[in-house]
Amino acid sequence: MKFYYVYKLTDPITKEFYIGSRECKCDPYKDPYKGSMSTWKPENKERLDKEILCMDFKDRTSAIAYESILIRENITDPLNQNYHIPSENFHCSGTVVVSDQFGKIFRISINDELFISGEVKSIHKGTVIVKNKEGECFRVSVNDENYINGIYESVVKNKITIKDENGNCFNVNKDDPRYISGEFVPVSKGQVTVKDENGNYFSVGKNDPRYISGELVHNTKGTIPVKSLDGKIKTRMSKDDPRYISGEFVHVCTNRIFAIDSESNKIRVDKNDSRFISGEIKRFIKDILPKNKKGQGMSLKIYANGIIYNSIKEATDELKISRHKLMKLIKNDNLNYHILNINNEDDNR
Repeated sequence: MKFYYVYKLTDPITKEFYIGSRECKCDPYKDPYKGSMSTWKPENKERLDKEILCMDFKDRTSAIAYESILIRENITDPLNQNYHIPSENFHCSGTVVVSDQFGKIFRISINDELFISGEVKSIHKGTVIVKNKEGECFRVSVNDENYINGIYESVVKNKITIKDENGNCFNVNKDDPRYISGEFVPVSKGQVTVKDENGNYFSVGKNDPRYISGELVHNTKGTIPVKSLDGKIKTRMSKDDPRYISGEFVHVCTNRIFAIDSESNKIRVDKNDSRFISGEIKRFIKDILPKNKKGQGMSLKIYANGIIYNSIKEATDELKISRHKLMKLIKNDNLNYHILNINNEDDNR
């Protein structure tokens, strides 16, 4: 069920205020939304008080009409942060701003054939909203050097969109105790992103008959994550794409390996990384497990705390630790954890 309401945001210290309208699928009183802030930049958005002025509208147009009346009444108030009065046709629900092949920018319906066919594309395609070290937010290309190098970070890095027991959706940090405990679950839980025969993308439940039957397929089916040879462009493309077949783009993991650093952390690095070449970091697992003359992994036993286990799996199952944890203990030259060659039980510490 959708709700349409008009709200007022007020800064309790400066007394500045902003009036807006909103469409949501949750109880308006539980909606965490506090405006787009495109015209008002408050000192501290978190301290704003939100008041629901009216919520019994049948559609967005009616809500905007009432919003316009209230803004018009307060337009001369020096504390008012609304800088224009929206018209009844102001709302843009179900539309998208696009650009054509000539660079002309305009707004059309998301159901317009031009948009569905891909003849025109969203002006935000291939971009991401980031923040710099000063906390300033803006939009850049996904290929921006500062974004690739980590100087700019996505505003949603380390955040996840969840829903509570009432179905309300909002973002929290991944280390939020309520998310870790399972009180909050990801909005995508039980969902899968699919595409139909026309290439349209949307989410459905994993038990949707169309997905089970194969009428709808996973959105990544037939594609592969790739990068340009210089590593500056990362994207996903069809396995049959000429650029991938020709070698202009390669799999994102090409020339990448898992390694163990000096603190026994598992990391992924390039094979040409100076730390790997110098021996400062070593390949994960492959440099730990013994090899036979053909360079193949050998059958082995694990010595752990005075007990010999016949395999890594047996050891991890009995010790109730992960394979990665066991490899860390062995890598650290811990006398209580090491590998024995099954052929002669030589100690491979």
